[in-house]
Amino acid sequence: MSKITTLHGRTIDIFNLTKDDIHAEDILIPLGNICRYGGRCREFYSVADHTLNLTQYFVNKGDLELARIALLHDACEAYIGDIIWPIKIKIPEFEKLETDISNLIYEKYNVDYSRFEEFDKYDKNIVIQEMKLLGLYKHNKHLITHLTEIEDMEVKNLSNKQLVLSALTLAWIDLLNDVPNFNIK
Repeated sequence: MSKITTLHGRTIDIFNLTKDDIHAEDILIPLGNICRYGGRCREFYSVADHTLNLTQYFVNKGDLELARIALLHDACEAYIGDIIWPIKIKIPEFEKLETDISNLIYEKYNVDYSRFEEFDKYDKNIVIQEMKLLGLYKHNKHLITHLTEIEDMEVKNLSNKQLVLSALTLAWIDLLNDVPNFNIK
C-alpha cells in the first residue's frame, strides 16, 4: 500500500502524487519535526532549521530565485522522510522518488529549479557549519574533506519549533505567495 495520511487528514498516494495533493501546511510542520543527521546531534536540529538557514542566506544575498529553491529543496521529506546520505545514494529508487516529488513541488509553486545544481553546492557545503554548530565536526571532519565552508553563511539552531515554524511560514508566504492553512481537522 502506498498511501499515507497527512497531518491535516488528507489521504495521498505517495507514488502517484499530483499538485493537488501538495499543501504548505502538510510540508511546514513535518519539516520542523524531522531531525537532520539521522538524529545523531547533541541537540535537535530540524530540516526546517536547515531550510530556514539556506533560505535566509540567499534572501540576504538578494538572490530570491535561489531562496525559493532553498525553501522547497527538502519539502519532499515531509512526505517521504529524511534518509541519511550514505544510505540514500545506495537506493536509486528512493532517489528517483525524491526527485520526482521535489520536481512536482517546484512545479506546484512555480519555482524555476534550473539553477538547482548551483544551489546544491551550498546545500552540501552548509554541512560544515551545521556540524560545527552541533558539535559534530571534530568526529566527522575526515568524512567531509571534499566540502568547502561557506565563509559568509551564518547558521543558527533556533531550537524552538514554534519559532522555526513561524519564520519558515513567513518566508513561504513572502517567497511563494501562498498562505498555509494550519487548521488541523
